[in-house]
Amino acid sequence: MDTNNIQNLLNDTVEKQHQNEQNPTMNLITKFLDKNNDGKVTEEIASIGMKMLGNLLKRK
Repeated sequence: MDTNNIQNLLNDTVEKQHQNEQNPTMNLITKFLDKNNDGKVTEEIASIGMKMLGNLLKRK
């Protein structure tokens, strides 16, 4: 991966973030899921997934 690829990746990431910020539906979902108010829902989604997986494994 060269510097152009890294720059393009960073630019794409920033552009997608701006698009999400302008989307009212995404804003609502983020506010609903973001328990620690850091503006990111990655941890919360991972936590939900781990709980679901744990519940699935307990059933067997």
